[in-house]
Amino acid sequence: MKKILLPILAILVLACAASCGSIQSTATSSTANATTGTSDLFKAGEQLGAALKYFSDQKQTNGKINYEDPTTYLQMAVIVQNAKIIKANYKDKTQYTALVEGLKSKSGELINEENADAVIETLVTKIANSDTGKQVQNNVNNTKGWIDEHQDTIDALNVLLDTLK
Repeated sequence: MKKILLPILAILVLACAASCGSIQSTATSSTANATTGTSDLFKAGEQLGAALKYFSDQKQTNGKINYEDPTTYLQMAVIVQNAKIIKANYKDKTQYTALVEGLKSKSGELINEENADAVIETLVTKIANSDTGKQVQNNVNNTKGWIDEHQDTIDALNVLLDTLK
């Protein structure tokens, strides 16, 4: 089961990365426009807030988090990758403000002014440096190679999906 879930997780991470923009380029880019709503940290905050809300909702509904659900792995990857992004850029006060606003905007009131500092501290000190983050990045790199090798099949699948609309 794990051998099947790992490639699925990696594909989901890549799909998320493709739809959200390049994770690595976002992490290393300098943000010229730090206006709330347009900065990289605001966007990372939105994604983090939504992922944290997902886990909170799941725990509230089921009394626990279902770690066998592929969506759970995707949300974990979103948290780890965005934690890396904020770690690289969060010390700038303008960026920090944008990050907090992004977190608040998508967390469903889970994150507020009172707990934002603690949330960010945990993301930066514990999650951004975790082995999970390194494993997710390795999986992303491995999946990119797999995708390159199987691009013709992926293209055919996209054509097939387009015909089903």
